Amino acid sequence: MQNTDGVGSDRCDQVRAHLGAQRDGEALPDPVIDDHLHTCVECTRWLSTVDTATRVLRLRPVTAPTFVADALATWDEHTGHRRQLAHVAGRMMLAIAAAGCLAVGLMIAGGSGGHTHTGVTAQREVLILEVALAFGLACAAARPDTFLPGVMPVLAVVGVVSLSISVINVIADTSSLLDELAHLPFVVGVIGGVMLYRSGVRLTPSVAPTVSRRPAI
Repeated sequence: MQNTDGVGSDRCDQVRAHLGAQRDGEALPDPVIDDHLHTCVECTRWLSTVDTATRVLRLRPVTAPTFVADALATWDEHTGHRRQLAHVAGRMMLAIAAAGCLAVGLMIAGGSGGHTHTGVTAQREVLILEVALAFGLACAAARPDTFLPGVMPVLAVVGVVSLSISVINVIADTSSLLDELAHLPFVVGVIGGVMLYRSGVRLTPSVAPTVSRRPAI
């Protein structure tokens, strides 16, 4: 390759390597390199091409390949569909659990099933618990974003404790299976709450920021 100062291609290669390192921040400006650029048309043209290409690449918007974009779109659509199904199924299970708790409460009030092994006072308190949970589950099914964060902790404790005691009672033969089936709505409600959580419903209530105001002077 020829240049105006008669310097050979090896020298141009060294200059271009230094210029590339300089553009990458790995080398400092060198007056000798600048003098070479003033006399070498080929290296000057090469540097101009490199700077132009770098500028174009920096300003060019980053776009994902078509197959990646299609895959991400399909994944988002599939995930959104699954979350929607989980949301609907979770609300339905909460509604079923509310109806179950109310039904058990009515049976206890009428003395026609469930908790026949307990006394009158205990049955009255169980009735109050069933009705209260039925109301909370119904509210959570209707407005999960608002009521589920408050209902879920209580429901989870009641469901886990009731299920554990029911298993122990059935194994020890201290109560009938019919009596323990009265606790099934609690478990259904817990499962419905978990499904709603997986669908995106927050179990931690968000606190709106308050704006402090200075007293008027």
